[in-house]
Amino acid sequence: MEGFHPEHFAIYLFSYNRGKFLDNCLESLVNCAEGHDVTIIDDGSDDDATRLVLRRWQKQFRQLGPDSKGQVEHKTGGLYNNMGRAMADARERQKTLVLLLQDDMQLVRPIDQKDLLRAEAFFAANPNAAQLQTCFMKRFFAARDEKLTILDSSEQAYLRPSDYPGFSGFSAVGLFHLDRFQSLFGQLRQGEYANNAFAQQHGIQMGIAAFPFMMWLPYPISHRGKQRNIPLQLVEGIAGCGFYPYRLMDQEAQERLHNRHPDQRPYAEEWLHCPPLQYRSVWSFAGGLSNLLARGGWRGVLGRLLGGIKKRFASS
Repeated sequence: MEGFHPEHFAIYLFSYNRGKFLDNCLESLVNCAEGHDVTIIDDGSDDDATRLVLRRWQKQFRQLGPDSKGQVEHKTGGLYNNMGRAMADARERQKTLVLLLQDDMQLVRPIDQKDLLRAEAFFAANPNAAQLQTCFMKRFFAARDEKLTILDSSEQAYLRPSDYPGFSGFSAVGLFHLDRFQSLFGQLRQGEYANNAFAQQHGIQMGIAAFPFMMWLPYPISHRGKQRNIPLQLVEGIAGCGFYPYRLMDQEAQERLHNRHPDQRPYAEEWLHCPPLQYRSVWSFAGGLSNLLARGGWRGVLGRLLGGIKKRFASS
């Protein structure tokens, strides 16, 4: 397998109506991905703040409009259409490896040639893998991951079994090997669950990076049906959702991450510094009711109650 040279590597960032988050993610790309090929694909934002951010960065980063021909998912809008467009665009530009990011994410340390070499080693050792998920792990799943994940033979990633009760073969973000993805998946399906189910059924594995460099921001605001309706705003307001960016990892923290034994799994809550949330041992990285559940206490009780009501309405 040929090495992943920087000119064969591209980054695609997906955006929709979260201007402050988008600006933060782009700042992290300036600080941590200098010299790399970056494209923003916005899903038709109509928010003035987001449009202003897009205009402000248009000279520095290539921008594409949304792919409006495919299906729109209630939870993620046109994300999967735009992911397919990104992969097609990258192939046309003769890229081998792409990093897919969303606007509520952030790079927390520089991406360098060593990271591309680690990806190369992982894909060479795992012919049934198309993706290396490059986020820190979530403490919420720590008990499960400590028991079920194993270090792969390249020692660059952890692998989950195909019957893992969660995502073991696909994630909407991370490093994708384009040729491998096309040969194993054929095409991108609509939604994270559908792609992961296909992967589990066909023995396709996803690596969880032992040396991650990015993460979702904790307790973000979200959209449903490309809207922020009043119930969603109330739930996320009670849960304390907002804009909580990370401080970039300093040199000492980066060295500790790289030099630790990989048996020590890299949980975001242990490695990343987000001052407003340092007192929380477990963070939430999803939208809606997930944030209430993660808060625990009376808010967790409220989240379980609302979740039960939601299920009853969905089944009726």
